[in-house]
Amino acid sequence: MALIVVSGHPGCRFEEVARFIAQRLGYELLTQSRMGALTNEEFGEGTAIPDKAYPSLVTAILARLATVHHLVYCAMGGELQARHFPGMLRVHVVAPENVRTGNLMLDHRLERPAARQMLLDLEAADRADRKAKFGKTKATAELFDIVLNSEALTTEQMADFVVGAVKTAGLEERGLLSPAA
Repeated sequence: MALIVVSGHPGCRFEEVARFIAQRLGYELLTQSRMGALTNEEFGEGTAIPDKAYPSLVTAILARLATVHHLVYCAMGGELQARHFPGMLRVHVVAPENVRTGNLMLDHRLERPAARQMLLDLEAADRADRKAKFGKTKATAELFDIVLNSEALTTEQMADFVVGAVKTAGLEERGLLSPAA
């Protein structure tokens, strides 16, 4: 099966990169919000999932979907779930703070001080959520196969790079995950 995990720093537009990858490869796109909807379907609307159970829950949902589709998973901590699956590629999108602040200014129509504060708030929330669910405050480079810098590359260029890596690695030829697995 092919599982491409895309994550990134706040303000790097890594969700857009994941969307382009899924479109170009014809894979199923799973985002954080889609994962929430699948969790609600599985356990009922409003069921609180303990933070420590979240990684196992995501792994189980990914495994079920991987028997039917090749996947692009775009959510925090995906690089940790991906290690449980054969045929995966872990991608991380980074950029300097000024680029991420500029992206937030454009995306949310903010002035620089407000965008900078938003970036700081997003980073703090990301660290707290990652710590609660995975026991670590940040993802380190060795957890990823490819790290892309959005300072010099557009989202389309990054997606093309990843699509090329998927084809070169032959991830699609591995087939889907067997139901027994």
